[in-house]
Amino acid sequence: MANKGIVFERKFCKDLSLWWTQGVRDDVFWRTAGSGSRATQRHIHGKQTHGAHGDVCAVDPIGGQLTELFTIELKRGKHSGATIQDLIDKLPSSDRLRMPVLEGYIEKAKRSAVVAGTPTWMLVLRRDRRDAVLIFPKTNILRPIRTRLYSLSMTWVRLRYRRHRTDIFTDVMVVPWMTWIYLHPSHIALCLTGRDGE
Repeated sequence: MANKGIVFERKFCKDLSLWWTQGVRDDVFWRTAGSGSRATQRHIHGKQTHGAHGDVCAVDPIGGQLTELFTIELKRGKHSGATIQDLIDKLPSSDRLRMPVLEGYIEKAKRSAVVAGTPTWMLVLRRDRRDAVLIFPKTNILRPIRTRLYSLSMTWVRLRYRRHRTDIFTDVMVVPWMTWIYLHPSHIALCLTGRDGE
């Protein structure tokens, strides 16, 4: 039986391709070989590996703008503790030293983006028997996306949480996939050119 994570990654890449091409093609994005491990190892030795970071890569140049903007990490499964609430609840005293699972995923996505040299990151999380959600930072470069989301009468969350064992706050947007698909891919180009959205 195929690993459910691999099945999810393949399906998400096809869905992402269909969104990007407005239903025309399902083969623009695909899983990064080794989930970016080759790029990570090469980075350790001071070498850059174009387009091989994170879990999603553009296998057709027409998808390059998306992976130029975001390094995308995918997570699938039970993810005990990987909920928004765990970012804002106080941890029990026995767990005070342990970073919440979801925050760990976010920190990994941040590191991947730094290594890849992309301006920002995206975490796609799908828990068992739940729809996928996209989590990305509330940064100025993503203002066209945020502007469009604010105009949609659909589900999305803006969240500020205190980072583990620090006094530093992180602002993120949490968007269900079924909301994201109402964004037009042209909003990605607007982010890269620094223009405002609608």
